[in-house]
Amino acid sequence: MRRTRQFTIAELEALGMPNNLPKGMVIMDRIVSTGRLHEKHQLVFRLEGVVWSVYYAVAVHGSAVPPFREDPVTATAMELRTVAVRRWRPIEFVPEATS
Repeated sequence: MRRTRQFTIAELEALGMPNNLPKGMVIMDRIVSTGRLHEKHQLVFRLEGVVWSVYYAVAVHGSAVPPFREDPVTATAMELRTVAVRRWRPIEFVPEATS
């Protein structure tokens, strides 16, 4: 299977992207960054048995930003993985200092 696939904007719009996809197709839609004129979203969806991810923009504050910047749009094949993450967390207790 190819890792990426090219969709034309017309193909994505025919599927109902970005806002009118059938419920069963959408796996995740999340904001990944925000700017002065738009929010950048990652949309993960299932099509023909493969899970794909594309990025699109949502205009804010009345700006005129199109959802997709390039035609064709590159989608990346995705899979669900468990990933261990190390993070700094507050300690439960403060250890006694030793001399």
